[in-house]
Amino acid sequence: MSATSLTQILERSSELEAAIWSALPDPYRLAMPSPRHDASLAAAMMAVEEGQACRLLISQGMHTTGIAVTRMQFEAICRSMWLLYAATDDEIGKATATLTAEGAKEANDLPMVSKMIEALPGKAPPLAIQMLGNFKEANLKALHQFVHAGFQPLKRTLDGYSEELVVGILRNCNGLSLTTGAMLAVLAGSQLAMGAIARLQVQFADSLPSSAPAGPASGP
Repeated sequence: MSATSLTQILERSSELEAAIWSALPDPYRLAMPSPRHDASLAAAMMAVEEGQACRLLISQGMHTTGIAVTRMQFEAICRSMWLLYAATDDEIGKATATLTAEGAKEANDLPMVSKMIEALPGKAPPLAIQMLGNFKEANLKALHQFVHAGFQPLKRTLDGYSEELVVGILRNCNGLSLTTGAMLAVLAGSQLAMGAIARLQVQFADSLPSSAPAGPASGP
């Protein structure tokens, strides 16, 4: 198979996003409105926005910032899964409290990404947990450097970004977007949408990481 160009992956990324939204119910509604489901949906929509931002920034040549945003995208989909499957009622209360200084202070003890992933086994779909764990192990340390202006982004900015690297970043972004789409299907309670999202993994295999589980395969 010939190497995928940056132009090609950007085009396929746009097609994937359109396909994800076409697979979801229209109009979109939560199957079970509740503080837990509302919070999970909010985090998933953050991941949607961050995936869009990554692709837009990279398309405009702003590679450093686009790459950094994939860390935000990853943490948002982790938060969405954790809120739905693993957060306690007390943690849901803190996550959805009124935005005040006191509310923000109480929310400071909500778990960060490693603890969220550790809380998921036995509660969330195994493929989703595997995907999150694989992404974390392969990418999180490097992405941390991009968020904090570390050695890697400094050298990439000095020496330039290879097209191969940027294409790989977009594949990761697309994998997270597909997982987010699967999460949205779960929150909508649509088996039809879940199946359609899972089929996109095959249809868009050329634009995804080599192993990119579609994410949640069943409802909460």
